[in-house]
Amino acid sequence: MEPSTSPTQSGERVSQGLRGVRQAARERKQGKFTALLHHVTVELLRESFLAVKRGAVPGVDGVRWREYENGLDDRLTELHSRVHRGGYRAQPSRRVYIPKADGRQRPLGIAALEDKIVQQAVVTILNEIYEVDFRGFSYGFRPGRSPHQALDALNVGLQRKRVNWILDADIRGFFDNLSHEWLMKFIQHRIADKRILRLIQKWLKAGVSEEGEWSETKVGTPQGAVVSPLLANVYLHYVFDLWVEAWREKVARGDVIVVRYADDLVVGFQHQDEAERFLREFQERLAKFGLEIHPEKTRLIEFGRFARLNRLRRGKGKPETFTFLGFTHYCGTNSAGYFAIWRRTAAKRMKAKLQQISQELCRKMHEPVTLTGEWLKRVVEGYYRYHAVPGNQQALGRFRTRVCRCWRQVLRRRSQRRPPDWDRLRPVFDRWIPLPRTLHPHPDVRFDAHIQRKSRWSRAQEKAVSGDGAVWTWNPAGQHFPGAVQIVDLYHARQHLWEIAAEHCPNDEKGRKRWLGICLERLDRGKIEALVTMPGECTPSYSQLATVVSNEADDIERNAERVRDPAFRAHGVFAGSGVMEAGCKTDIGARLKRFGRFWTVQGANAFIALRSGRLSGRFEDYWESRERIA
Repeated sequence: MEPSTSPTQSGERVSQGLRGVRQAARERKQGKFTALLHHVTVELLRESFLAVKRGAVPGVDGVRWREYENGLDDRLTELHSRVHRGGYRAQPSRRVYIPKADGRQRPLGIAALEDKIVQQAVVTILNEIYEVDFRGFSYGFRPGRSPHQALDALNVGLQRKRVNWILDADIRGFFDNLSHEWLMKFIQHRIADKRILRLIQKWLKAGVSEEGEWSETKVGTPQGAVVSPLLANVYLHYVFDLWVEAWREKVARGDVIVVRYADDLVVGFQHQDEAERFLREFQERLAKFGLEIHPEKTRLIEFGRFARLNRLRRGKGKPETFTFLGFTHYCGTNSAGYFAIWRRTAAKRMKAKLQQISQELCRKMHEPVTLTGEWLKRVVEGYYRYHAVPGNQQALGRFRTRVCRCWRQVLRRRSQRRPPDWDRLRPVFDRWIPLPRTLHPHPDVRFDAHIQRKSRWSRAQEKAVSGDGAVWTWNPAGQHFPGAVQIVDLYHARQHLWEIAAEHCPNDEKGRKRWLGICLERLDRGKIEALVTMPGECTPSYSQLATVVSNEADDIERNAERVRDPAFRAHGVFAGSGVMEAGCKTDIGARLKRFGRFWTVQGANAFIALRSGRLSGRFEDYWESRERIA
């Protein structure tokens, strides 16, 4: 069995071999991988089996998760053998239909359980390659990425870039019209293992079974198959992502922002002529690969910071709105009167959810109120978890009111007795249907935190600053960060300097502040030799303070080279008990933030603990090392 490690930011554990695949993909951007199937091990198949939804409906084989779990080891061993000797055969997907928000039916393909397992294993391997290649503005169906990250990126781009026009585009029937021939060409840019390519071709050519009748699939990939999202992202990576990236660099004169989630995409432009030109060339680009935009769902609208003023000058009304990932975006202002992008739940999505709840409530009409209330509470909380973004409180309040109304109508039809009125039902609604509250941070806050976390993480293995000359973090940092920069804890240094200043100038407040200001300035600038002499010139009035002065001077002098280290001055990544005590709300916390040094209360010791746990595999190692030192 290959040893496990956890090098990814998302914390997913991958085998050492897959880690090598990802590293090779980074180093050889144009290289092809000729041997990948050996990474499909019995252990990987087991992890893929556990990743399959346990309550999912079965495919054409009729096998459910619980049934396959009986004798799992033998089943996986035999499946592994078939995959490697070429005896594995893909089964057709079972065609089912689910309702869409607009009332139409969406076709889904339910794969057989063994197909799901093998597809998940192959996707795990290919993700290590394509996650290196995929562009940052692609968010759909990627590990560690979510719809809200795409929404955050869109919001930040609209507010921080000079965007005046929005192209809200949707590719018509993308999953159903995806060209197999082009898809295989795109995959062969990176994958040269014929066995992996043969597996993908088997899944594409397996066909679909609808009401017992098999039909061949010459184009498209079934929505619902485990491998389909990855194949779709690969297809659009070459058809759209690389093309739009080159178009933005070589053709566009003004700002251009791009956010894509699967086949739904939003492109923002500064100039109208560029937006119109892009739309024409985008249609030509899609036609080359057998695709087309949806004429009813694709719109080019005036939208952005200056859209309202520009439309007023031309005698037009408010800027139009657009819908992306379930939210209608519209221009507005914040409480201070500045431009802001606001979002509310799309009307079609809310209507579809209310219809679904109403139908289920009718089926549960005669069940106990407690059971129905527990179910309804889970449904409403799940709805809030996605839609409770800042500025959407009013829409969530309407949703709750309509849910209460639907439940009231059902409860009033339960019997022939006098139906309960609102006063009687209100306590029931208050108990089971939670009030809406904002659950997501503002988009710019979460977006900035995500970007900063990625940039800090990349340099964390090289430089870390631990401190106060104390045993609390000194040794653990040295153990988990070989060659890390270690410095004196500036928080405790400042704290001691305050005490020294109070004794040095007890009756002269101005003199005390002036003396302390000089010390702090020298401490901030790394003028250690001059700083060490200043506390030594003081004559403490009691022995305890004299000991503090002596120890502090020795500690600062001992760490002089580390404090002057250019890496410390440049990066300023802090960790240590003093930083923990300082906090974000104290003077030192403000100083650290002002100088671009971010690891304060929530990121200091927790940062070392988290990183040491990732390196050693045990989160408790850091805390145990503290106890041993203590």
